[in-house]
Amino acid sequence: LRSGDPVNHEHADRNSVIFAAHGERLFNDPLHASYSTKDPKWLLRQTEAHTAVLINGQGHIYHDGRYGVNSSTAKATSQDYLTGLNWMTVTSDAGDAYRRAGLPAELVQRTLVYLKPDVLLVFDRVLLTEALPVQARFQVFNEDGAGGVTTDGRTFTITRPHATLRAWVATAGERTLATAVLPLPAAGGTYPFAEIQSAPAREHALLTVCTAAPQGESHGDLGISHEGGTWRISGTHRGQSVKVALSLAEPLQPPVITLPSGP
Repeated sequence: LRSGDPVNHEHADRNSVIFAAHGERLFNDPLHASYSTKDPKWLLRQTEAHTAVLINGQGHIYHDGRYGVNSSTAKATSQDYLTGLNWMTVTSDAGDAYRRAGLPAELVQRTLVYLKPDVLLVFDRVLLTEALPVQARFQVFNEDGAGGVTTDGRTFTITRPHATLRAWVATAGERTLATAVLPLPAAGGTYPFAEIQSAPAREHALLTVCTAAPQGESHGDLGISHEGGTWRISGTHRGQSVKVALSLAEPLQPPVITLPSGP
């Protein structure tokens, strides 16, 4: 999870995620971004090319290239971080970086719950001062041309030669789920992604429940329920029991997370 202050040679990647399992990178951070704004692959430095959140199709602040690849003013703040024997939780708010891009963001909060070895929950909460759509993108590693993504409208599946990832999607409001590729010349490679779009609103909550498995193995079945301010995820995957609750706390605070073994 890319949180913290801006640094030199950076991308517009606050709160973006890289996830690897079973020998494959399943959520990608793009390689081979251009140093020149005249090259279409300058796009690979932008939020749109990361496993990150967009507001009305726009990412957070990033310089236009006149200063090379020096750091911008974008930052994200870690709000909570806990670990246990078989789990990790972390929450980071990147609202400041989106406000600096002129977007009406009060909170752009991403919470990860990682249940070792291959279950990952991604919970995005976005609070805006005006009603706009919000997108969460999940980039596929396809440098070798062997990455793919499909969707049935409720879930999406990322396929790599040695592993697959399946993701169940739930949102507080209306949403769509689709796949697409970055608008770059095909000669320079294809960059596919899955995108959840939450309908225009001032408050957004997007939950993506992911399981990874070695190629050829099946995925478990995880159920998601939502009542009031609490989201519950339960089921099994590759023999692992999953039972997690995320409850919304104060408007700008991290969610309260309940796991069978703590915290």
